[in-house]
Amino acid sequence: MDYWTRYGLVLVTNFRAFQIVGRDQFGHMVRLEEFTLADSDAAFWALAAQPARLSNSLDTRFTEFLIRALLHNATLSQPRDVAWFLASFARDALARLEGSDPDLHSTQARLEAVRNSLEEALGITFDDAKGLHFFYSTLVQTLFYGLFLAWVLWCRCLNGRRQRYGTGPGRQLPRRSRSGAKLDSLTRCGAGHRTGA
Repeated sequence: MDYWTRYGLVLVTNFRAFQIVGRDQFGHMVRLEEFTLADSDAAFWALAAQPARLSNSLDTRFTEFLIRALLHNATLSQPRDVAWFLASFARDALARLEGSDPDLHSTQARLEAVRNSLEEALGITFDDAKGLHFFYSTLVQTLFYGLFLAWVLWCRCLNGRRQRYGTGPGRQLPRRSRSGAKLDSLTRCGAGHRTGA
């Protein structure tokens, strides 16, 4: 608690689960993002006994999580900095889609509906592993480019005020506690607002 009080950001871990705890715009303690290497102690120790069994998907997601944790309070002074964070979340989302993330089982029917609609509209199918990778990559890339464009348009609506690109309390780049899992709420946050575009 003393570390959090002094620095406002801490990475909490029991070695199998990780959580970034920071401050919200009012200075209150809030969980910012979390990551779990294994669902149980037994699964963690089995993974620790044979680290080579770590899947590429989990390795990518964990690496991206740690980099975001380390850069969390870094000043985002350029649009490319915001683009990097969005790309990190996109890599994480793609790894989750292509991996066996149990949190995504409930969304499989919706993903299948999007896939079927895209196949019908384009007149192609995403049958094999390469096709499925193309579908997931296209979906993630489209969503995150859309987020970046929405952010750019939002910045233009700040009446010409020069703004930092958002860090720390009141940051302008929305973050969710579970990257990729709450993407729908990110895309709805500006619904109904005029962008002037």
